[in-house]
Amino acid sequence: MTLLSRKLVKSSIVKFDRFRSYELLILILLMSCTPQFVYMSFYTTSTAVGLLVASVLSIFWIGIIRKEFKARVRPTTLILFLLFSIYFSVSSFHSLLTYGSMKPLYSLSLIIVGFSAYFISKLFIKASFASLQFALRWSTYLLLAIGYIKLAWVPHIFRYKDAIKSVFPFSEESHYALALGPILAAYIINASVKESVFVVSLALVLSLSYPSLLLLVFVMFAVLVLMLRLKVTAWHIIGFFCAVLSALLVRDRVITNPYFEDRLSVSSTENLTALVYTQGWELISENIGIDRILGVGFQMLGKETTIFTDSSDVIESITGHSSNIQDGGFLAAKIITEFGFLGLGLIIAYVFLSFRCLLIVFSASSRGECQYNFETKKLICVCVWILSFSIEIFLRGYGYFSPGLLLFLVCLISLKDIERAARYN
Repeated sequence: MTLLSRKLVKSSIVKFDRFRSYELLILILLMSCTPQFVYMSFYTTSTAVGLLVASVLSIFWIGIIRKEFKARVRPTTLILFLLFSIYFSVSSFHSLLTYGSMKPLYSLSLIIVGFSAYFISKLFIKASFASLQFALRWSTYLLLAIGYIKLAWVPHIFRYKDAIKSVFPFSEESHYALALGPILAAYIINASVKESVFVVSLALVLSLSYPSLLLLVFVMFAVLVLMLRLKVTAWHIIGFFCAVLSALLVRDRVITNPYFEDRLSVSSTENLTALVYTQGWELISENIGIDRILGVGFQMLGKETTIFTDSSDVIESITGHSSNIQDGGFLAAKIITEFGFLGLGLIIAYVFLSFRCLLIVFSASSRGECQYNFETKKLICVCVWILSFSIEIFLRGYGYFSPGLLLFLVCLISLKDIERAARYN
């Protein structure tokens, strides 16, 4: 391909639909911020109401106004959606009739969230790479701006006045990190190296300023993503040694910080972070077995059917109340405990999907396909987004009604179509 033809291809594909770009930007921010804002401002019991509001708005806009409901539904997607909907419904009514628990019944609104993920995925598939990258870029910068505003100002209204670690509109720093991290990683995989280093540095400063261990984990994940796309040169070797030196300086800052020292200490018997994480794995081991093939039931973790653990008792003795029982501490604990071997199968399926996405990113980067094939750029962006969800699954999550799960479903549904477009482009 000559230089002139490359420029012509680039000008035709990079050119983006301004309306589609802003549409994607608004939808990403709507899904990321609305659940927490509604939870904190309207005193709801969970983020489910906010995510439901955002989902209904997206369905109304994409399905009714934009008329994307005419889009073809893949039979496999439809069958899986119906099977999970039926299972959720049966489990919810069983919990209501057997234990009188209404929470699973209310949580059937998760089906609507699934609908919205399908509609948003259609926009992801149809959007050009430039439009998607525009939305990710400005989502990243706007969320970073929100993070820095927190350092100087915290609103004293609604629930925010009692939430010391809130990052408006998020209820706490970890929830803010779960919103920013995946978007940041998906953006920098295709951004320029200079800009990638800049935004990762901004996130690093935030993680140390709050301080936030989860945000620091996302920063380390972003650094790994950045390394995936680099071809080794003399400058990269020099950069590597500079990065090692910086890491040593950061290490001293981290170790001497009481916050990080407390959370990274595994020897302390009062380390709540370690206890909550251990509790998640113990909940899995105690609540899955031959007599509990399907787990404790949908949204029944922490309820009558749950077998509590030694870590749960220690946490309650330290704090005076239970902590992270209903969300399991991380998403894998909740899914496996509530769905048993079916949930375990879903987590294993995600692990295989992650390896597949990692191979796609490695393959595209090594062959240099990302330089001119913009559909491939879009594909690896979606793959990195899926990979970043591993942090919410295995390290820290807050249940099914999280923006991270919704946007993961969007990427999952759109993956096959985007991969096909990249292959035949």
